[in-house]
Amino acid sequence: MGRSVKRTVTALGSLTLAILLIAGAGAGIRAQSPAASAPQTSPDTVLSEIQLSREGVTAIDTLGRRLVYDFDNNTFILDKETPRSTGRTDRTRRSEAVPDPVEQRCTQLKVVKPFQRAVLVGYDEYVDGGIIAYGRVVVKGWVKGDVQSLNGRVLITESGQVDGDVKAPEIVVNDGGIVLGSRITANALDFTGEVLRRPFSIDGVIIVCCFIAFLLVAAFLVLSLFPRHQELFEQAMFEFKLKTVLLGVLIVFLIWLPVALLAITIVGIILIPFVPFVYVTAMTVGVVSTGRRIGFLVLRKIPGHHQSRLFEAFVGICALMGVWMIVALLLGSGEEGTTEYGFGIFALVVAIVLSSFPVCSGLGAAFLTRMGTRQYRPKERPEWARGMGAPAPAPPPIPQMPDMVMPPPRPTPGEGPRPVKPPDDVSGGPGSTMRPPLPSGGQ
Repeated sequence: MGRSVKRTVTALGSLTLAILLIAGAGAGIRAQSPAASAPQTSPDTVLSEIQLSREGVTAIDTLGRRLVYDFDNNTFILDKETPRSTGRTDRTRRSEAVPDPVEQRCTQLKVVKPFQRAVLVGYDEYVDGGIIAYGRVVVKGWVKGDVQSLNGRVLITESGQVDGDVKAPEIVVNDGGIVLGSRITANALDFTGEVLRRPFSIDGVIIVCCFIAFLLVAAFLVLSLFPRHQELFEQAMFEFKLKTVLLGVLIVFLIWLPVALLAITIVGIILIPFVPFVYVTAMTVGVVSTGRRIGFLVLRKIPGHHQSRLFEAFVGICALMGVWMIVALLLGSGEEGTTEYGFGIFALVVAIVLSSFPVCSGLGAAFLTRMGTRQYRPKERPEWARGMGAPAPAPPPIPQMPDMVMPPPRPTPGEGPRPVKPPDDVSGGPGSTMRPPLPSGGQ
């Protein structure tokens, strides 16, 4: 009687467990790793079929292997005693045989969206292109391009074929699987839990925040106390960009020259500490002027924009220092050799290039405008110096020739002398237009 009750309870327990496993198989239950003494299965094994038989609970995974549930260890183990054909479906038997060529077998087009969590290309499916997924990729059919998984395993089964390269943290190609390209093993990219578990250095963020606060205070002081000087700085920086930048680079490399000249005299030794102060002031005003121009370009696109110059400078400085904040976050969250660290180095180079213009241009504008005390205007050059050539010499004066009296026309042969018409009035009267000749030598 006790044995019958025990068998009944065991059968009911097995039936209940089988029902739970069958219900979870549709959701893709993964087999856990078995005990060390039992034949181990891969932790990524996916069960495609679960059956309840006299032997207990059996299952078939996507690789065509038969698994038996071990109630003692509470997991599935590989069944090496039972022939592989036991409990197989038609699809499993077909995969064991030599598959047909993919050109004949794969007739169903499968569309795969980028960065899917998991991708499965069926036995008779093909992908006209490449696959890039975040998680696991299983290819039973045909992929005409590359296959890449950022954080999962790529499995090419006995019937699968990939025409391009395969790149993933783990690559498995079963016997019969074909990969025409290269197999590249890459590090997994985990932007979620792994990144959050890494130690984060906040030192870079604190330094960037201090610089932002310093520049905001400097912008308030410069625009409130010296608005005219800032306008002259900004005008010289953006009207003569190339000249101010080149001059600023030259001043940076020649900082030793004013220090050496001041060190010659006793009074100059006292003024040496002011040289770095002048440099820092010029670079600060250059950054403030650049931020003011960036803020103006950003805010003018807003309808009805009537913001103050101070607000424009605040917006531009925050946008300019935002690149440095990205650098601090990437370098603080990534260790050397990680993807985040590589992106941080790239962002650092970009930030240095972007910041070199306001710094160097501010030094050049300070020199051209005498620290903002006068407006810089280049000297006007003569026309010949502007590419017109040297002026042509003036032509010599033309001498004035005396009036020449034309002789009367000669009569043609055979003709008599032409009568000369006397003047109308030679008396010099009131209505006369002619005057009598003056005596000889008269004027």
